[in-house]
Amino acid sequence: MPLAPSRRLTLGGLATAAVLGAALLPAVATSASALEVPPACPQALAAVGFPVTATDIVTPVSPPTTLAVTLTGALPDGLSLYADAERAYVSGKPTRAQTATFSLTAKVTSGGTMSTGTTECTITVKPAPMVTRIAGKDRFEQSALVSKNTFATADTVYLASGEKFPDALSAASVAADHSAPLLLTTAARVTDEVVAELKRLAPKDVVVVGGPLAVSPAVVDQLKIALGTTATITRIGGADRFEVSRKLIGDRTFGIPASDDVFIATGTNFPDALGASPAAALIDAPVLLVNGGASALTAPEKATLTSLGAKTTSIVGGPLAVSAALEADLAKSYTTTRFGGGDRFEVNAGLNAAAFKPGVDTLYLASGSNFPDALSGGAAAGVQGNPLAITAPTCVSGATAFSIGRLVPSKVVILGGTASLGAPLDTLTLCPTE
Repeated sequence: MPLAPSRRLTLGGLATAAVLGAALLPAVATSASALEVPPACPQALAAVGFPVTATDIVTPVSPPTTLAVTLTGALPDGLSLYADAERAYVSGKPTRAQTATFSLTAKVTSGGTMSTGTTECTITVKPAPMVTRIAGKDRFEQSALVSKNTFATADTVYLASGEKFPDALSAASVAADHSAPLLLTTAARVTDEVVAELKRLAPKDVVVVGGPLAVSPAVVDQLKIALGTTATITRIGGADRFEVSRKLIGDRTFGIPASDDVFIATGTNFPDALGASPAAALIDAPVLLVNGGASALTAPEKATLTSLGAKTTSIVGGPLAVSAALEADLAKSYTTTRFGGGDRFEVNAGLNAAAFKPGVDTLYLASGSNFPDALSGGAAAGVQGNPLAITAPTCVSGATAFSIGRLVPSKVVILGGTASLGAPLDTLTLCPTE
């Protein structure tokens, strides 16, 4: 499978969706001074069976200003226009693939003055994405299968513990930046499936991420025997998960030693950093793991950001994941944006909405409740320039459904067997709404 071309983008677009609610639900009413006439079109691309993002097509108003919006023509089947005297938006789930062209006319009356505008719009509804599943018998074979599905060969391979998540989370965005797979191992030995995948890839370098308690010296010895003199093995470890993250990022050969942009995520839980890796890979940025409960950066963390030449930081997660005090500390030195939300699914969907344009080729779907099967998927998605979404174990979560409806992927790849993500996910069954 060919690797993605250069993924370099600007981070400016990421600042537009720091709160997912702004993307999923119409905003509250604003003053008449901010009115926008003619109306904006709804999203131009949609997917059968998935909700469109209900953004306001005209800036909401409040009395005594009034709004009237009319539709000429027809929306795609399954979509409808909601319009009252204060706001208007299109919502619903398309029911069939089609292209619909229509016009929206807005009339805003304020202080006896009427402003009118008309906009011609088109919505193209694509078929629901084709679903495939990559499922290994365990997390280690899972990582090998993800690698095999993504890489024909690789000069560099990253190897991290699959028994705990932090080191693999640190490695995902770095591996993607190096167009490299991320394989998982036990602390004691590399499984046969992973050894076979390493031999197939025939790398020149294997980067072991984590200290000897996470990946034992016996594993390094096993790699030397399996790969012989064809591969150089380098360990990047540290006293804890945070030092491993810093040292890996700063490594001149196998890290991302310079970047204007840095993603900040807690190292004490996995979902936020997992979903951040593909978004970070789009702009060749690292994901730095921190103690999210801290009130300020540590001296080594400040040194890492300084060494990188960072100018902007993007916090992934709400204030329970990365504290408001830590955000304030970052904002003293860097342009700082937070991607928050009511839960991990909203955080992930909001970041993907900001980072990826509609019409992506593939969306990787991982469990938001358990980490093992998803770890290697972050690197694979990042290499290909595709997003990774997280969901509930038995159905597509509400925020994730909106994410699929906005990104409109041609394909969805489920990461893990039915024990991680149940059979209803094979048909992308949406979770019931209350």
